[in-house]
Amino acid sequence: MKRRVEVEHWLRCLNKTHTVLLDLGLDPGLPIITLYPGDTEFYLEPEPGVSYKFDAETKVMKAVIVTVIKRVEFEPVFSDLLSEPYSCPTQRSVRDVWGSPVRSRGPVALPHPIGKTGGWDAYGLASKGFADIELMYQYTAELKTSAIILRTKEHEV
Repeated sequence: MKRRVEVEHWLRCLNKTHTVLLDLGLDPGLPIITLYPGDTEFYLEPEPGVSYKFDAETKVMKAVIVTVIKRVEFEPVFSDLLSEPYSCPTQRSVRDVWGSPVRSRGPVALPHPIGKTGGWDAYGLASKGFADIELMYQYTAELKTSAIILRTKEHEV
């Protein structure tokens, strides 16, 4: 049976330091992932399909990336359920729930191995009490939700 994950928990963790998150129960044994030497960001993967993105200098969490459809080989996928209203499976359902996006990008072809995508939509979360956080949905070429990103507004994912 799949568990339901409360997205608000992740929203409350954004803009907190790694140390604060450890005090709140983040596993201290999670390996720190950097993409290249000198990277200005690092990642933690607390469970398959979920990545926490941190600023390397301040160690503040800037984004939570939840992958629901695999886009590249060996990419882990989140297999549980997201709380409502975040669990929209398609662009149509996203727009039915959230309305018109504040920012959007249409389909784009990315280099191999990702290839053609369906673009993304971004929404503000001030109505949910998170004025400094943005919600993004990324889509496959078939306009299915491939990832949900929660991020601080000043941070680019």
